[in-house]
Amino acid sequence: MKKQKIINTTFLILLILGCLLIFFFSSQNGEESTKTSSGVVKFILSIFIPSFSTLVEEEQVLLIREYSHLIRKLAHFSEFMYLGFTAFSYLSTKEKKIQVLKRGLIAFIFGVIYAISDEVHQIFTSSRGPSARDVLIDSSGVLTGVLVAFLIFYLIERKQIKHPRQLLTGNDC
Repeated sequence: MKKQKIINTTFLILLILGCLLIFFFSSQNGEESTKTSSGVVKFILSIFIPSFSTLVEEEQVLLIREYSHLIRKLAHFSEFMYLGFTAFSYLSTKEKKIQVLKRGLIAFIFGVIYAISDEVHQIFTSSRGPSARDVLIDSSGVLTGVLVAFLIFYLIERKQIKHPRQLLTGNDC
C-alpha cells in the first residue's frame, strides 16, 4: 500500500511539473519564446545534421528558420503528450475504482481544458496570441499520451494475471 502511495504521489508531482513547465513556456513573451525555440532547433539540427556547426552563420539561420515551425509544433505535441500520460497514470494509480475508459476520458478532458487555458493565457502575454491549431495539436498530444499510458498499464496488469492455463486449471504450469 505504501509503495502504491509513493507511485501515485510521483505521478502527481510529474503532472504538476508538466503543468508548470507549459505555463512557464506560455509566459514567455514572443521574443523570449522565439529565442528559446531557436536554441532548441539549433540543438536538434546539430544532432541530425553533423556538419551543422561547420556551416556559415547565414546557412545555420536559414535552416533554423526552415525547421523552427515544425519543431515548435512537435514541442506543443510532446508537452501535452506528457501531460496526457501523467494525468492518466496519476488517475490509474489513485482511482482504481473508476473504470479505465472513464480515467482516460477524465485525463483527456483535463488535458484539453489545460490546452485551451494555455492559449487563453497567451492572450495576456506580450507578442503572443491564441491559436485554435495549437489547441488541436495539444489535444492530439494529450490523446496520444493517454493511449500510451493506457497501453502500458494494460500490459502491466495483463502480465500480473496468471498464465491462461493457470486461470483454467488453477494449477501452476
